[in-house]
Amino acid sequence: MECRANKSLIDQQMNGRYTPICYGWTTISTRAEIHIARRFGMQLWDRPPGTSERIRGILYEYIEGNTILETQITYQIAQDIRIALKAIHSASIAHRDLRGSNILIRKDQVRLIDFSHSCSMPHIRITKGILREIQEDERLKLEAGLSFLLELPINRSVTGADISLSAEMVDKALAECELGATRWGLMPPPPPQAGKHDSGAASAEP
Repeated sequence: MECRANKSLIDQQMNGRYTPICYGWTTISTRAEIHIARRFGMQLWDRPPGTSERIRGILYEYIEGNTILETQITYQIAQDIRIALKAIHSASIAHRDLRGSNILIRKDQVRLIDFSHSCSMPHIRITKGILREIQEDERLKLEAGLSFLLELPINRSVTGADISLSAEMVDKALAECELGATRWGLMPPPPPQAGKHDSGAASAEP
């Protein structure tokens, strides 16, 4: 998560409410760095030969849970996800990578994770107006995904093969924001392009 996003959450007393708790910067030993990379399948960057300087990283609360793709979604969970995203937006933050794998459910508690692509105010290139547009796009994207999820067979006790297929379908729906939102009646369909289907009639005009 960006430091700016962390600061926004901490300043508004939201640290850990809808995201893992951020404990701040800490110095990480090489041994710990390698262990964490192996534990989570992360690729370490190459260091210059002979470099022994320790790196500094942000320490977060470790949370185990299921992603939204592995959870039987209820209307209450869906509402809790909406509340979490609305709270993040109220802190002048946009997630910018909202997908099923970044929504964690643990004991009916919702946590949004992986803010590595997030943006927050103040920003040197993004205005408040642009941020609101990004947030609205995220909201529509979430509504499309939740509507899709609530209709999936995964919420009706189906087979493992169906669940696997559903997860792929959900990722596709979440990635195609406008198409998904239109499909579920959240956005009007785009108007037809003028002259696309009547070029012959148009060419006959004097």
